Amino acid sequence: MPFTKSERTKEIAAILTADPTVTLQSIADRYQISRERVRQIIRANNLIVGPKQRRLATFRKPCPDCGKSILRRHLRCMDCLIISNTVHLICMICDKPYTRRKADVTATERRRGKINACSRSCWGKYAGSHYGFRVHPQTIQTKARQGLTKRPLSGKDGEKC
Repeated sequence: MPFTKSERTKEIAAILTADPTVTLQSIADRYQISRERVRQIIRANNLIVGPKQRRLATFRKPCPDCGKSILRRHLRCMDCLIISNTVHLICMICDKPYTRRKADVTATERRRGKINACSRSCWGKYAGSHYGFRVHPQTIQTKARQGLTKRPLSGKDGEKC
């Protein structure tokens, strides 16, 4: 079945856009021309720059979350990866919602325990009220009564007990 050059070029372009993984040999067999001639037609019409793009098309797959084209070795596209690694939290001190990476949350939990603070100032408020100066005077008095500390006991009005 004879083709004119423009028809053949249009059909080769249609084949390549439909399936970029098609080989030059399969196109050459269909039109009874050589692989080299198919490569020249592709190059002359800027359909595909080189074999690298055909190879890259075989190494791609859709993202399972959004459907974007990604490389086969990747699990998700970058947008979906950022979303999946983000945790939404609420500050325990000021009740403000904020977001953090999962890795940052686990590292903070290892250092501080399960205290969700949105900023250093909120963490400072929490730490000051729980670990700061004159914290838990009842605990200090209890230890003094048991003889565990040498601090003098003082009552609420400042008198010695």
